[in-house]
Amino acid sequence: MGKTSLATVVAHRLAGAYPGGVAGVAVADDSTADELLGSVAAGFGVTRPQDLTGRPALLFVDGVDRAPAAVGAAMAELLKQVPRLRFLATGRQPTGLAEERVWPVIPLATPPVTLSAGTVAELVPYPAIGLLLERLGRVRRTRLAPQEIAPLAALVRHLGGLPLAIELAAARGRVLTIPEILGSYADRSPRAVVPLQVVVAESYRLLAPAEQRALRLLAMFRHRWSRASAEALLDTLDGELADVVHLLDRLVALGLLSVSGDHAVRFRLPAAVRDFAADQAAAEGELEDARKRHARLGPDTGSGYGVVP
Repeated sequence: MGKTSLATVVAHRLAGAYPGGVAGVAVADDSTADELLGSVAAGFGVTRPQDLTGRPALLFVDGVDRAPAAVGAAMAELLKQVPRLRFLATGRQPTGLAEERVWPVIPLATPPVTLSAGTVAELVPYPAIGLLLERLGRVRRTRLAPQEIAPLAALVRHLGGLPLAIELAAARGRVLTIPEILGSYADRSPRAVVPLQVVVAESYRLLAPAEQRALRLLAMFRHRWSRASAEALLDTLDGELADVVHLLDRLVALGLLSVSGDHAVRFRLPAAVRDFAADQAAAEGELEDARKRHARLGPDTGSGYGVVP
């Protein structure tokens, strides 16, 4: 599930631990700190936030990244006024408060290409499949046909396990079969691709310019690659990029990069992210140079070198 859905479930499960109650506020792009403070008071049914003092309460703040400065100011003020108030916040970036504990919502695990599943039951243990089936169940009442099982796994792999991308794809199940949904993405149909681009663009705009350029270069990898491969590709950005490890960690936290392996760690850009970043490279006039940089790299076991078309 996505960040909002996950946080909603967590808030419901924790409700009994907060006798002061649980309330939520949805942040808008133009929210101000004063507006958020007013919404908090209204949500808890009190005149002022200070009236919550002495009663442990939980505040769910959804969409921190829409107005990070306003949210940060409001939360800092609330911490001073109501020391026992606890926050559960969602967003594509942290609030920056000293007391914050960050829990990244990474892409959901997908079935490996090597798995040849003959039944849906073999795919259900993979969270990406579970989310897709749950969302499909809301828009169609018919059971999956046998010929839809293999495309089901291929679809979540194509979407890189991104929860919101999976939800968008499932919504198309009202009128399309699984093979038809997969085909629409494989053909890069504008009607299918544009919603995914919007999802990726929201995270992309949170990156610093040097990080955006690095992501555009990383889009040259078609399959999995290592940290060493990334460092080799990005070595000419030393003056702009502070640390490749920090970059990879940030991309993972924003849901733009997936990680696999315990010892020999490998990274991979989900197809929707890679396509978006490659399009951005073309728009910036960097694509040809990026391809040449990639072509100069030597072999790297497990990286799956292959430049974007």
